[in-house]
Amino acid sequence: MFTIPTLPKILLIVLVIAVVWWWHRRNQIKKREQAELERNPRNRAKSKPANPIEDMTQCKVCGAYVPASGAKNCGRPNCPF
Repeated sequence: MFTIPTLPKILLIVLVIAVVWWWHRRNQIKKREQAELERNPRNRAKSKPANPIEDMTQCKVCGAYVPASGAKNCGRPNCPF
């Protein structure tokens, strides 16, 4: 009726279970890493081109720093921009 499994059969069953567990765990880790990459805003910022650095000049009237090119009037009288 019922036979006792031999040592090689037991080892084979344990090996198969270990391989299945390892494969499942590896896939979980990969999915978690992929989700972290998608959620991390630093990774998204790296894929977008950075804005060029602009020189700034200080307004002689109000003291605020404005871009050297394309500066707009701050609204105060005597504003040089």
